[in-house]
Amino acid sequence: MRWFFVLMGGGGLFAALLAAEPAPRSTTDPLPLAAPLRNDPLPKRPATDGANPIDAWIRDRLDREGIPANPRADRVTLIRRVTLDLHGLPPTPEEVAEFVADPRADAYERLVDRLLASPRFGERMARHWLDLARFTESDGFERDRPRTNAWPYRDYVIAAFNDDRPYPQFVREQIAGDMLPESGAQGIAATAFLATGAYDEVAHAAASQSVRNLARQDELEEMLATVGQTFLGLTINCARCHNHKFDPISIRDYYALQSVFAGTRRGDRPMQSIRDGATRQQELLRIDRELQQVAEETRRVQTVIEQRVRRSMTTPTVELGPLPIARWNFDHDARDQIGTLHGTLMGQAKLANGRLILDGKSSWLQTAKLPKPLREQTLEAWAAIDRLDQRGGGVLTLEKIDGSQFHSIVYGERQPSVWMLGSEFFRRTRDVVAKPESDAAAPLIHLAVTIHANGTVTLYRNGQRYGEPYRLLGEALPPTFPAEMTHLLMGKRHTGAGNGLFAGSIDEARLYDRALSAEEVATSFRAGNRLPSAEQLAAATTADEKQALARFATRTQQLTQQRDLLKTVPTVFAVVSVSPLETRILRRGAIDKPDAVVTPRALPLLGHRPPELDVTPEMTDGQRRLKLAEWISDERNPLLWRVMANRVWQWHFGAGIVASSSDFGRMGEPPSHPELLDWLAGELRRSGGSLKSLHRQIVTSQTYQQTATESPQARAKDAENRLLSRFRPHRLEGEAVRDCILAVSGRLDATRGGPSMQPFQIEQFNAFFYRMFEKDEPQWNRRSIYRMQVISAREPVLETFDCPEPSVRTPRRVPTTTPLQALELMNGALVQQQSKRLAERIAREAGPTPREQVRRAFALALNRLPSDAEQTQAETLLKTHGGHALAWALFNSSEFLTVR
Repeated sequence: MRWFFVLMGGGGLFAALLAAEPAPRSTTDPLPLAAPLRNDPLPKRPATDGANPIDAWIRDRLDREGIPANPRADRVTLIRRVTLDLHGLPPTPEEVAEFVADPRADAYERLVDRLLASPRFGERMARHWLDLARFTESDGFERDRPRTNAWPYRDYVIAAFNDDRPYPQFVREQIAGDMLPESGAQGIAATAFLATGAYDEVAHAAASQSVRNLARQDELEEMLATVGQTFLGLTINCARCHNHKFDPISIRDYYALQSVFAGTRRGDRPMQSIRDGATRQQELLRIDRELQQVAEETRRVQTVIEQRVRRSMTTPTVELGPLPIARWNFDHDARDQIGTLHGTLMGQAKLANGRLILDGKSSWLQTAKLPKPLREQTLEAWAAIDRLDQRGGGVLTLEKIDGSQFHSIVYGERQPSVWMLGSEFFRRTRDVVAKPESDAAAPLIHLAVTIHANGTVTLYRNGQRYGEPYRLLGEALPPTFPAEMTHLLMGKRHTGAGNGLFAGSIDEARLYDRALSAEEVATSFRAGNRLPSAEQLAAATTADEKQALARFATRTQQLTQQRDLLKTVPTVFAVVSVSPLETRILRRGAIDKPDAVVTPRALPLLGHRPPELDVTPEMTDGQRRLKLAEWISDERNPLLWRVMANRVWQWHFGAGIVASSSDFGRMGEPPSHPELLDWLAGELRRSGGSLKSLHRQIVTSQTYQQTATESPQARAKDAENRLLSRFRPHRLEGEAVRDCILAVSGRLDATRGGPSMQPFQIEQFNAFFYRMFEKDEPQWNRRSIYRMQVISAREPVLETFDCPEPSVRTPRRVPTTTPLQALELMNGALVQQQSKRLAERIAREAGPTPREQVRRAFALALNRLPSDAEQTQAETLLKTHGGHALAWALFNSSEFLTVR
């Protein structure tokens, strides 16, 4: 009556009631399913002595209700049921025949062990988990940007199930795997559990700070909801705006838990742990040191050879210039005559008469990457100018590959017809007082610039100083050009330069890994640009020197390959940490109503350990998450075991002992067999968190192996089969429908892991659009779990057969029956294509006889032989309409789509 009064005439009182915050339930007011695990004795049932304890609990309840349990199903039914259940694929006819003929008493247990040991088990179970983790490979919302690096999380989950990773470790890794040294790179991929939901890119980039703040709050609520419902079976997110109306979770509890994730963001990051990164860096340093040693030994041998040749070329009084680390003379090609910094002609660049010809419009040369870092250096070139009035062209440039830093011999940029050292934003550039070039027909000009580590820069022209040397200070000091991230350009000032192309020619270019002295520059100029050719050097090399150089080259190649492999660090879309910001309670959840500051804290309602996480202000995001992960995965936490044991039960029986498998609070369903639930949870804990042991315990029970026939007593007292007097027939999920069709037709590609297949074309016009296609090719016929889970590109078969939107947490799929399902199976491209493939397969494997083709088709699709009536009808269909019609009919049969 009071509520009637309020609604009908309360006016302001009604508004006040809406605005009032519900009083929080006492944190000592326990949830029944949050109590410590019980260890009740098994029901005393002499008939089940030595049998699976699951059956003792189930049969005891059935006896009390007066419902008989069904007998064991036949072997054909069992192998099809358990294979579809554990693999999501049908058994082969050969596997069925072998199991049916196996005389051993433990034949079924051996079958189960084989199925659990197969990598297909992980692929099947991972699909269940990815539903909980709302795994998606695009952002969703209006832009739906693809996440091409999200797939490592999927592979991590598959591997975790196949490896039988202890469940507490599985939990810890998905919350804070990047903080667990023992988890390595896979621990980083595991944290995608927190990040993989939908992301409102537009809202997070909005001009309005309020819109961005609201988007962040929505993101955090989604993160907390996923953690709470998946691992604890609690709807923590219901306390965002007010105290939870049913469970003892206050709004303060919500924001204290939210503050754990105050520094948690999402994005691409290297899949490399701290430990792996340190080890990798040490190994890279070792390889770089050895590469440098090999390069020095190579240079020493080459110096001996070159000096020998040059002494034989002229009189003994000839001057020998310094030896560069790279040299290009363009006699035959753009090869580096000393090392491996070979050049590639770009644009309209060409070689003629031993020179690199540059038109100043679209031509330059680009070399391979430097194998060693450089700080001190000398750039040297012999060049000719085509036009005196050109401005800013680079003759020889050393630059980082991205163009962010460079040194270049530049003509006429800041002063007409005057040379200078070019650098990014002129940081190391100084104007010089020197005579401008005045003769475009002049012979080759010798140019050099030396750069010391202490910041001294000197320019030279024809062996003489060009202007005065100058000294750099502070931030302008020469940078280090790193190995494998640096190359040289000839004819171009730097990457991205608008007017940086040089018009002229280069006769020779050299690079030194030190700053030459004035005497050495002068000697090099006098010695000239005609160093010995590659042919002369080869002719003067002794057999021992050839062997040494070949050995050095081989070792350099090996070390370079090792370094390239070490530098190839895969990228994963996962958690990206930033410095945690202050968290405040938001009254009524409103971003414009901040209240008291809160610090990280877990939930008081669970008494397995104190909720205080001992988080200090200086702790990083990862350290906060690790504290929470340890609190949740504590073996004394009863919800850790109950929730997961219930999920595994649901995966096999269609409904959990607690039907609301992600809500163990007061608004959730009460358990149908509370003692059994605690026994299963206790078994999971006693096994150290072995999920495979729990799966085995369930599927080897008599309860699981029952026939699917419904007795009159069960129909009258337990129509929903909550007491499990029979096996519940159920339709395959969408992914299994597609996979089974491909497996039966013989077209399923068993390739495991790696980047997801993309059966669509991506088009971008502000947002991303996915144009679907269906191709009968191996790369498109992988298992459905390897299909890229894009929110706005859902495959017709999967969507029609109740596959949920990837970004939505789906603890349990609810099957529907719609006309679209029949139409998709009748007319869809997949079924039409694979019906033809199955027809080809049965003709190939059974021969031309219709009788044998029918028997083979039934054995492949239904794992049994046809009855006499089915044989007659199927032969008539095959003879009249062809094998593809028979295959089409089998794919459309209820028996093919149903687990019985």
